[in-house]
Amino acid sequence: MKGKAVTIPKEHRPEFERERREKLATSVWVVTIIALCMYPFSTIMDYLSYQEHWGALSIDRFVTTSALALLLAFIYLVRKTGNAARLARLCIWIQILILCASLDGFALIPGGPETPYYAGITLYLTAILVAYPLGLAEMGLTVGFVIIQFNVVNLLLDSSINADGYFNANYFYFATVFIGLFWTAMSERLRIREFMLRKSVEREKARSDELLLNVLPSDVADELKENGRVLAKHIESCSILFTDFVGFTKVSGHVTPDDIVQSLDDVFTRFDEIVTRLGLEKLKTIGDAYMAAAGVTGDQPDHLLRCILTGLEMHRVIEEGGLSSADGSPWRMRVGIHPGPVVAGVIGRKRFAFDLWGDTVNTASRLENQAQPRTVNLATDVYRSVEKFFVGLDRGFVPVRGKGHIAMTGITRLRPEYSADKDGRIPNDAFKRDLVGFTKTTPAI
Repeated sequence: MKGKAVTIPKEHRPEFERERREKLATSVWVVTIIALCMYPFSTIMDYLSYQEHWGALSIDRFVTTSALALLLAFIYLVRKTGNAARLARLCIWIQILILCASLDGFALIPGGPETPYYAGITLYLTAILVAYPLGLAEMGLTVGFVIIQFNVVNLLLDSSINADGYFNANYFYFATVFIGLFWTAMSERLRIREFMLRKSVEREKARSDELLLNVLPSDVADELKENGRVLAKHIESCSILFTDFVGFTKVSGHVTPDDIVQSLDDVFTRFDEIVTRLGLEKLKTIGDAYMAAAGVTGDQPDHLLRCILTGLEMHRVIEEGGLSSADGSPWRMRVGIHPGPVVAGVIGRKRFAFDLWGDTVNTASRLENQAQPRTVNLATDVYRSVEKFFVGLDRGFVPVRGKGHIAMTGITRLRPEYSADKDGRIPNDAFKRDLVGFTKTTPAI
């Protein structure tokens, strides 16, 4: 950005102008308070300089102070109602009209360019140039109005004015405005640079947050950003889902790397959409394996049902996708799910990974290894807790490495009365209605 003019892109212009209006609203509030405080005490100057005109000058002071007080009350009301930014420019111009009329009167009452009230215009011009974050063109119009109206009023109404005094006064006016407009231009450029740098930081932060959310659940990411670390925690009840493809190693040996990666990317992208929609957390993919969990963040008493529905929909993705190996045989997928307690935490310092540990995870993985294609494999005792909703095939006791024999049931579909489609993959309204009583809470499925 250095050395180059910075402009506000069209899409950011409304936000930039909104911030300008908010700053203008604050500035006019502060300047009006300062002016209101200064005006009554300035009667001392009136008395010391022009005792013979002190009465008329005091009336001017009283009227101006009253008008500024009314303006301040108006600004206070619009600030309370949230309209300060929208009406900021109106308040500025009301203030300008009040103070210009007052300063015109101060100059006309004693008369002549030698009065100290000419300095009042210079002081007010300086206040405008310093306090109000206006653009160059708008600032030029504003201070130009103050000078022109003052000159016009005095040329028309002050018979004692002389050329020398008139020239001297305007010399200081225009010198002040010249310096002030230079500062305005520089300030505007700095404001734009600051705004664009801030938007750049916001974009990078959003990108960083998005990347973090791709690998961590939102609650975990928030804790990491706030504390710099995530405390491991015990989760009393959740459900773990594992999937992988049957014979994937053989399939990958007969197709090009690009094709296999593209196919996996397409499938896992669809899986991500299902997982997000049903409220699960994607944990990781390893090769052709996909791991997700429900109930690990937030309160999800229906976490097991969420995982089962996710597995059924994942099967639908594979079936509808028509994915096939080099020999033309369709891809087939295994799904295993198991509920129970786990320990959750984040590992790594440079590459964060949210992971789960415990026997529940190991059991879910073993169930997936022993699953039959096109089914969602559960331990039979777990299936009995949800058999009201799903059709399952009893597989009897199946030997499992490190676990002995486990009675298993493969869920094939939703029961017809709970299915919105003929294949039994999508739940209907009856499922959602009965689920309320089943989970003792209103489900989000």
